Amino acid sequence: MRKSLILIEEPALSHRHFCELARLIFQENEDKRIVKNLIQLNLVLWVLFSWCRDEDNLEPAYLSAEYSLLLAWDIAKKHPRKPTVKKAFANLLSTYHTITDAYLDKCIHPFVGKKHTISKLISAPCSISINLKLFDILGRLAIKGQWLLFELTESYNKDTTKNYDSEEQISLQDRLSNVTASISQLVVNNPLLLSPYKDEQAIDLALALHLLYQDDRNKEFAKSWIDALVERVTFSYITNGMYPTNLHTYEQLLEHRNTDKTDTSYKESITKASILYPVLTVFCELYGREEAATRLEGFSKEELKNCTLQYWYPSESSEIHWFSGTDQHGVATTDFPINGKDALGHIKEECEHLNGFWQLSAVSKGHMPLTLMACRYYRYPMPFNLLFSEV
Repeated sequence: MRKSLILIEEPALSHRHFCELARLIFQENEDKRIVKNLIQLNLVLWVLFSWCRDEDNLEPAYLSAEYSLLLAWDIAKKHPRKPTVKKAFANLLSTYHTITDAYLDKCIHPFVGKKHTISKLISAPCSISINLKLFDILGRLAIKGQWLLFELTESYNKDTTKNYDSEEQISLQDRLSNVTASISQLVVNNPLLLSPYKDEQAIDLALALHLLYQDDRNKEFAKSWIDALVERVTFSYITNGMYPTNLHTYEQLLEHRNTDKTDTSYKESITKASILYPVLTVFCELYGREEAATRLEGFSKEELKNCTLQYWYPSESSEIHWFSGTDQHGVATTDFPINGKDALGHIKEECEHLNGFWQLSAVSKGHMPLTLMACRYYRYPMPFNLLFSEV
C-alpha cells in the first residue's frame, strides 16, 4: 500500500503495486472471509483515491478501480445468494463510479470542446504517445457510457408507469448525453482519433461506435467518423504512412515510424492479422455507409492479401479467465468477409455457435458492462454477440 501511495506520480508503478496488494487481500479466500476481503479492498481503494485527489493525479486511482472491480466480481460471483457479499460488492461498485466520474469530470469533460486541448494536455514527446493516450481516453469514455446506458435501460424496464421521466432517469439521460457529446467533441477536436496506429485500437473504436449506435441523436456524427476512419486507414496504408500495425509498445511504434515502410516484406510482417478492418466493415453496414464499405472491400482485395482478417468470440471456458485475466481464452475465427452484408451474416452465425457471452456471470447476474470493462482492461475485442438478441 505504501509503495502504491508513494509512487502516485508514476501511475503504472503505483497501479502495479496496488494490483499486488489486491491479490494479497484475496489470498485467503475462505467463504467466511469474503465479505471482510471485499470491505478491505474497498477501503484501500478509497485511500488511494484520496491520495490521488490530494496529489491532483487521478490516473492510478482510475486504473486500480477498474482492476479492483473485476477482481472483486471474480470472487463475489461465487456467492450470488449471500446478501452481505452483494452489499459489499455494491459498495465497491459505487466507489468505482465515484472514481471514474471524478476522473472524467476533472480531466476530460472540461477540455474536449477545445481544439487540440486534450492532445496538448497529454504532454507527450511525439504524436505516437498522443495517439495511444487519445484512444485510451476514448475507451474510458465508451465504458462510462455503456454503464450509464445499461443503468438507464434497467430503470426503463422497471418503470411500471412507462413515463420514463423520473428524477433518476432524467439524471442518467443527462449524464449519458454528456458522455456521448464528449466522445464526438474528443474526435472532432483531436484528429489523431481518425488514424489508429495499432490494430488493437479497434477495441476502443468498437466500444464507442456501439455506444453511439444505440442512440439516434449520435448517428450523423458516427457516420462521418466512420467515413473518415476508412479514408485515413486505407490512405495511410497505400501511401506508407502510420498505418495500423500489430505492434504493441511505444518503442516498437517509434522504431516503425523511422523504418522504410515501402519494404513489402516488412509491411506484411507487421500487418499479419487484423480485427480493425472487420470492425470497420461491420459498423459501415450498421450505419449504412455504402461508399466507405465499397472502398474498404476494394482495399482489402488489393492490399490485404497476406493479412488474416479475423475476430474473437467468447467460448465456454471464458468465464474462468474473463474477469481475472489469468490466461487467454475464447476463440478467434478467420476468413472474415470484408463485405457488410456477408460480415453480418458471418458474425451472426458465429454468435449462434459460440454463444458463451450470454452465460457469463456478469451478464446473467445483471452487471453486463463488467464484461466490456474486462475487454478494455485486458484488451479483448468487444463481443459482437451484443448486436443480436440472445439465441
